[in-house]
Amino acid sequence: MSERLDPAAVFAAMPPVEAVKILISHMQTEKVNHRREPLEMMVLDVSRAHFYGLAKRRVFTKLPEGFEEPGMCALLLKTMYGTEDAASIWEDTWSQHLVKFGIKLGRASPALFAKEGLRGMCHGDDFVVVASRQDLLGFEEHLKKAFEMRRTGHLGYAEDCESEISILGRIIRIDREDRVVELEADPKHVEELTRMYGLGKARAAATPRTKIDAKETDRMEASKPLAGEEITRFRSA
Repeated sequence: MSERLDPAAVFAAMPPVEAVKILISHMQTEKVNHRREPLEMMVLDVSRAHFYGLAKRRVFTKLPEGFEEPGMCALLLKTMYGTEDAASIWEDTWSQHLVKFGIKLGRASPALFAKEGLRGMCHGDDFVVVASRQDLLGFEEHLKKAFEMRRTGHLGYAEDCESEISILGRIIRIDREDRVVELEADPKHVEELTRMYGLGKARAAATPRTKIDAKETDRMEASKPLAGEEITRFRSA
């Protein structure tokens, strides 16, 4: 018999969709921190994140293949992917570790965090942080003390930074000459929409919106809202 947990007890916050745009805007608007050091963006990915949380309830599972013994099972000491409260416990684990680093969690969304000169977010096991080079490296080192992780992107105007990185399927690109940042939607969504609406042979438009006639306007207004399956298809993981 499986135990069903209260959804409120296993809730894990996710940053709002605007969070990446806000971090880009912060980097572009502020440009430098309180020490007048240029702001850059770093993306860090924690490996096997759900295995770091300590189990808060008694959960038993089959013994791993090759270690089976008749009549025996395993008691989880840490959370595991597939257990209902794994994401919630992982949130508690990483947030407590960041608090030790002097970071404050967001009130509206605990998936957002900040300290002087540093702004960031956590989406599952991915951390996106905007700060100076010195503060980014310090944040990265603090995470490494508790978790196995890797750096997947380092964006900035300095020549030794990347000019294009990927965050949650979205592409962030820097134009060093014009000093602008471009945010491109998930390329997979373009391919999916092109296939879904049969636009493989459609003519390209020079602008996002072109003039349409009354017949096309009526057709668009009469179109049905997206169904539940169609809505979730275009969510970036």
